[in-house]
Amino acid sequence: MKFDFYGKFVKISMGLNGFYQEREIRSDYHIVERHPEIEGQLAKIQSTIQNPDLIVKNRYNKKERYYHRYFKSLKNYLIVIVEYEKNFIITAFISRKIKKGEVLWKKP
Repeated sequence: MKFDFYGKFVKISMGLNGFYQEREIRSDYHIVERHPEIEGQLAKIQSTIQNPDLIVKNRYNKKERYYHRYFKSLKNYLIVIVEYEKNFIITAFISRKIKKGEVLWKKP
């Protein structure tokens, strides 16, 4: 089971024909297919969801949350996008910049 910072259960999306089911990130090809740099980063993705540095609400889709965590080993932020009402991960990627939007939470 995967839980986010707020203790809410988060599922990993399959992305096939609108059907979603809980799966492990490492076998969820749609994230790695679009962002190959994420392959092998399961522990970092889980850590980002459970212990983020920053959570931002998407400016255009209010149901999406951007979970940010900076990793020295990546020299960048890992950003995990969660569809908050349906509780699943849409995608994850590495970025130098913080996503813009309403800051919902920031690590002190």
